[in-house]
Amino acid sequence: EKGKKMGTCSSRSSVSEADVDFEGLAVARQRLSSLALEERDMDMTQPLAKYFISSSHNTYLQGDQVQSESTPLAVARALRLGVRVVELDVWDSPTGVVVTHGGTFTSKCAFAAFVKAIRDHAFVASEYPVIVTLENHCKLKGQQAMAATLRRVFKDKLFVPSEEETSLTMTPANLKGKILIRDKIRGGKKRPNPRDDDQEEEEDDDEEDEEHEDARRKRLG
Repeated sequence: EKGKKMGTCSSRSSVSEADVDFEGLAVARQRLSSLALEERDMDMTQPLAKYFISSSHNTYLQGDQVQSESTPLAVARALRLGVRVVELDVWDSPTGVVVTHGGTFTSKCAFAAFVKAIRDHAFVASEYPVIVTLENHCKLKGQQAMAATLRRVFKDKLFVPSEEETSLTMTPANLKGKILIRDKIRGGKKRPNPRDDDQEEEEDDDEEDEEHEDARRKRLG
């Protein structure tokens, strides 16, 4: 895409001493201590929708939303501070699926690097589930590549609901150690769904019926 840069995308997903903001470290420790106390005293057996969840927006950006760096270190830091919902904007590129803020000068970084960062840091601050929001701009091929990466990296941490699963059974207690995927498809081609074909056939039949009815009225008129 015009106006995009690759920049220097670090494949590191671990946080080293050089990455630590020591000025904010005391605040982070206090936050984690408070989070642990809150979870200990709270009923975590209710459906997820009953809770306020610590969330982030454009988690992958190191700075502003126009020209900063997309890096897995930003995601790792958010998770280690106790954030439970992280967001990634994913796009197709000649080198594969990348994370970047579309239509800006922010750098691109490989989707897989962010998935590894989430795996490595998701449960440092809390054992309760992490929700990954994917703002998905990829076409079908890119979506398939993303799905393969999520399965390969997350393995048994990836939450795959069973047929018996309902919103009532999806509680923080039941989802300890699990990573949930929330996919928002934006402009890309959705996966084929057999029900879509049935719906299209029904719509075609309705259109034909309307055309026949219009023709009959013209004849009678």
